Parts: sequence; structure tokens; C-alpha cells
Amino acid sequence: MIFVLIFVGLLCGITGYTSTGCYDGWLAFDGSCYYFGTNSVHFTEAEHFCRQHNGGHLIHVDSKLENDFIKSRLRMFKPYTWWMGLTDELIEGTWKWFDNGQIANFTDWHPGEPNGGMAESCVIFYSPSDFAWVDTPCLNNFTQFVNSGS
Repeated sequence: MIFVLIFVGLLCGITGYTSTGCYDGWLAFDGSCYYFGTNSVHFTEAEHFCRQHNGGHLIHVDSKLENDFIKSRLRMFKPYTWWMGLTDELIEGTWKWFDNGQIANFTDWHPGEPNGGMAESCVIFYSPSDFAWVDTPCLNNFTQFVNSGS
């Protein structure tokens, strides 16, 4: 718990904008800003952390172009697994973005996914499948998560 408090404190100290319009330490792409976190937390904690830092949220992927950009960055951090803001917690099999409730129009499921039924209602970029999307229990803790904000 002390590590989390120290990490959050350091992040809160980074408040300046860069010429891209993103906060220092955030990566700009196509009008959005991305932050690659370092905490091992479950889905709800990851979303809560994102919302408290510069108005972000767990990543919401709208296109193949954006997905390819994110995956290219995630490959640099291998072998970590990363949260995204996609869930079917409300209606099984209806995958919606947590930040705005919209049904996902673009997906990058690993072959055979989603496959967890009601036991797996959240989605990760899964390192062993070259960061294709995999459903997983929302209470799992993962080493990394990604959020985006503008």
C-alpha cells in the first residue's frame, strides 16, 4: 500500500503540459493522451486511479489504427498484461466501454475469445497473444494498466 501512495504522489507532482497538449509523462496520439501505469490492481481500482489523474479513464480503443499504435507501445513493456476499459458486466456478451457505455464497434479478440462467460467480464491486452484482447475476471490484478485522457 505504501508503494501505491508513493507512486500516486509522484504522479500528482507532474502537472505541466508539453507542446502536444498532454501532461508530462503522457504520450500523444491522434488527439488523445496515453499514460502507461505501473500498479498491479483490479479493474475497478485501475479505472478509479485513471479518473483521479488528469480526468483519464481506462483506455477506449475506437479503431485498428489506435489499437496498432497501443500494441506497438505495449510490446516495449513485455511481458506485462494491461487493462482496458471494456466490460460486459451489465449484460453478458454485450461489450461496452466503461467510460461512456457505448458498445464496442472495433475489437481485436484473440481467436476463441471472449470465452469466459459470466466469470470473465473485463478485458486485457494479453502479452502472450501479442496483446490481442482477452476476457478475464475483473477482480484479477495485473501489473500494468493504460488510461487515456485529453
